[in-house]
Amino acid sequence: MEPYRDYLSKKELGIRIKGDKTCRVVRVFQGEWIEFGPEYTLPMRPELLQWAPPGIPPSTLAVALKIYELDNLWTDLRNVLSGQTEAAEPKSPRSAKSYPGKPRNSKASVLQGQKRLVHPV
Repeated sequence: MEPYRDYLSKKELGIRIKGDKTCRVVRVFQGEWIEFGPEYTLPMRPELLQWAPPGIPPSTLAVALKIYELDNLWTDLRNVLSGQTEAAEPKSPRSAKSYPGKPRNSKASVLQGQKRLVHPV
């Protein structure tokens, strides 16, 4: 099996880069990270990674990249996919173990650790 690096978002969607040759979108399905959609050859043309004109309709890879970038503001993944920089390990220590793919309880994660402030009216 070819070595790969996963760039995973908190939204249970990510990108898997295999070697420095190909990439695919990964998502959580029944608690497992699985690949889906087409396999893309690297490097990619930057316009294929856009989800705004002229890239409409966006590819699943463009959507996964945008979601990853929203979670990881300083990522260089877009440049890695377009061949403008060397591929590096994801900067955050995220792996499939960090995001096991279980559905999150959105209410519990929002309220956990949050102080409630009561203002008199």
